[in-house]
Amino acid sequence: MLDWKEAKKQYDEIPVPEELSERLERVILAHSPAGKRRPYRYRILLAAAAILILFITELNVNTGFAAQVDSIPVLGQISRIFVFKNYVQQDERKILNVTVPELKNTGNDDLENRVNNEIRMKINEIIREAEKNVEECMEAYLKTGGNESEFTPWIIDINYDIKCSDEQFLSFEIWKTESLASSYFERYFYNIDLETGKELTLRDLLGPDYAEIATAEIKSQIEQRTKTDPDQLFYDYGKEEPEGVKGFEKLSENQMFYINKEGNVVIVFEKYSIAPGYMGCPEFVIR
Repeated sequence: MLDWKEAKKQYDEIPVPEELSERLERVILAHSPAGKRRPYRYRILLAAAAILILFITELNVNTGFAAQVDSIPVLGQISRIFVFKNYVQQDERKILNVTVPELKNTGNDDLENRVNNEIRMKINEIIREAEKNVEECMEAYLKTGGNESEFTPWIIDINYDIKCSDEQFLSFEIWKTESLASSYFERYFYNIDLETGKELTLRDLLGPDYAEIATAEIKSQIEQRTKTDPDQLFYDYGKEEPEGVKGFEKLSENQMFYINKEGNVVIVFEKYSIAPGYMGCPEFVIR
């Protein structure tokens, strides 16, 4: 195995082209208040972004470098499963930053093709929806007397997180944020049995009584959380909910979930669905 220190030395010695740093700097400055000096932390982030792009480029085009990374714990595991593809699109109305995951090296070409096609279709759908939201926002802005030249571009990020990656399961999410005056967050989960190539359901993981099992566990956890932490608030559990909004009753037909690193099912609820907005997206581990 490649020595960690030697691998780190090779990674640290990747040169950062001056034009790459300048290009990133222009993107950031173009959306900053005129004449305002960027704080030190932004310059650190700029350098990190440039190095990350170079790392991704080397991983995809340099087979020798990829082989070296493959021998590094953690990094190698991630690199074997996903190849990163990142691009940025920018105009007067939006800044679109997209990272596309791709499933590779599972030994199942049909599975890889099916999942990768679904990922691309989902990301394209997310982009179309986000662009529609931008246009509708611009139209409303102009109707209320706004000046198009003063419109603040939407920042749209599409990325992914790996929740579980072992010999049996691959669980990951694709997420999107749209940011202007506030932030809008969406999540899409994929849970795959690598041995069979099947996309897993709650029934597969928890059995035929999955709905009853998960519902009872979620209600128990909500009661426990509200008793032990006064900041944990859920509709129907000690707080008056908005008119027409009900608290958690049972799982929905298309309930979001993922598999965590311990192999447990984690049920995920959308923001505002069962709790006030400050609670974010509540999650419940079903053991």
